[in-house]
Amino acid sequence: ATQDIHVGVSLSISIMSDTSVVAAPPKAPPPLARYARSTTHQGLNFCSGIAAISDVQSSDNHATAFVKRSRYVLDSLRSVLEEVGSGLDRVLKVNVYLTSMEDYADFNEVWDEYFTQDQKPARTCVVVHQLPRGADVEIEATAFTA
Repeated sequence: ATQDIHVGVSLSISIMSDTSVVAAPPKAPPPLARYARSTTHQGLNFCSGIAAISDVQSSDNHATAFVKRSRYVLDSLRSVLEEVGSGLDRVLKVNVYLTSMEDYADFNEVWDEYFTQDQKPARTCVVVHQLPRGADVEIEATAFTA
């Protein structure tokens, strides 16, 4: 089960005479630590890593639960991007972190549900020893907004 928490904070800062916007979109899950969920500068949006934290006991087998968490992460990414005037079709680069290579095939199936266009974004997918709070998938992305 997920809990909806709405955070509506936006801050503009000036960097080298251009404006950057740091935002916590209200539809996105709150960040796990002290960082901006998303930062936009000169038409590029840099989305911090989004992970699905599973503290709830589930009767689903691992593969089914992993697919659900992967969809949650990609849905959250889409929400963050839409809040800043972008979308999955404008993603340029994605970094994917998994905690097990055994989840790679399942992740790719979910990925193809969300990135259906012929020209998919550049992507790096690596296995890491551990992610915060027991997550098994985390995604960060760069997209254009203009």
